[in-house]
Amino acid sequence: MSIARLIFLLLLVSVFKISLAQDKVNNIDIICQTFLNENPIPNHTLFQKIIAQRKPNHLLTRLDTITADYVFIIETINSKSEAISIEEYYFIKEDTIPKKYYADSQFYSPKRIYRNTEFEYYFSLTRYWETLNPMLRKFDTLQPYQTLSYNPFIIISFGCVVFEEIEAMQAAEEKNKRIKELEKIYQILTLVDKVHHRTIVSFQIPPQTFNFIVRRYSPEGDF
Repeated sequence: MSIARLIFLLLLVSVFKISLAQDKVNNIDIICQTFLNENPIPNHTLFQKIIAQRKPNHLLTRLDTITADYVFIIETINSKSEAISIEEYYFIKEDTIPKKYYADSQFYSPKRIYRNTEFEYYFSLTRYWETLNPMLRKFDTLQPYQTLSYNPFIIISFGCVVFEEIEAMQAAEEKNKRIKELEKIYQILTLVDKVHHRTIVSFQIPPQTFNFIVRRYSPEGDF
């Protein structure tokens, strides 16, 4: 057998193996490591810590065994405490809410988490953004490396009487609190899209500027 023929066969086998690996959703580790190896981004060790926690937290096992059309993964690390959290959303394409939801490897019933009962406006500001179509739209716009795509809404609750000065103070306090939290947050966002055979990964770092949207909310008027 000629050397050229041997090289061709080896390349063919390699491509086949890569194709098989890409059929398994745990290729997210390969994608992440390849990106970090090729792009010397700041604080890359924080992202490496996130990746290292996938196996002991059985994330890859769930990805390979849970039936789903779309899987959204949000992995977060606090740069100060180095505490890591992870949220997993497993969707069937005909559904609006996840079939399964995990937080830090613990299963929670989506029907209980996503129950909006009569509080439609509150749901539109919160859990609505974690339903299928909004999440698909968000992940479709992600870049491989960018600042955090955080929830911009700050919700100020009020009762029957509105005190504008108090609400303004509450909004300012909440903004400062959110900024201090977000300044320490690094994330890896992943979409495993089995419908279109693609995987999207986005490494996210704290933003330099923040833009919040204040929304007033009263349970008494939300029916």
